[in-house]
Amino acid sequence: MNLQFPRHFTWGVVAAAPQIEGAATEDGKGESNWDHFARQPGRITNGDNLDVACDHYHRFREDFSLMRRLGVKNYRLSIAWSRIFPLGRGAINLKGLDFYDRLIDDMLAKGITPWVTMFHWDLPQALEDEGGWRTRSTAAAFATYADTIVKAYRDRVNRWITLNEIGCFTRLAYGGTLRPPALNEPEQVINQTYHHALLAHGHGVRAVREHYR
Repeated sequence: MNLQFPRHFTWGVVAAAPQIEGAATEDGKGESNWDHFARQPGRITNGDNLDVACDHYHRFREDFSLMRRLGVKNYRLSIAWSRIFPLGRGAINLKGLDFYDRLIDDMLAKGITPWVTMFHWDLPQALEDEGGWRTRSTAAAFATYADTIVKAYRDRVNRWITLNEIGCFTRLAYGGTLRPPALNEPEQVINQTYHHALLAHGHGVRAVREHYR
């Protein structure tokens, strides 16, 4: 039995925007469902929230310098949808686009390859208020978001991931209380969330195929 990793296996490190960025209300960022959830009393141990987190928003250059010293060559990050579209759709927040411009440029300058995830659970709260993944319109809003970020970063990013761990923001979020929106919907509604998430995945794949060079 061969227990070795393949010769060309890609090693790297991983984080997600809501886990590390902080700056939850800075430079035009809108509220995400995780921002909203964490601020509700009793939801998170010790009342912790995402307002500061690891302060990666302000410290990414230091963080990437540390990663380079550790020998990291690949980093899978995620983009905060609500930093690009504060309300999930509508006007683009140019300061949000500029942040990821600076972040990607600094990674590349330090020899770190970006693997960009379009969505890692943090849905804009404005879309959650409209029904979130229970509604088909969320997948349509995701299509515009995917088009926007692929066009913005296609000259420097050639590794894209659409949605991280679909089950965590569908079944565990709409059929349980540990993830936002923390509902107990019937199975039929949970199946709708799966369907709409897969539609969004399709839009993400289309965006890369259509806009990436």
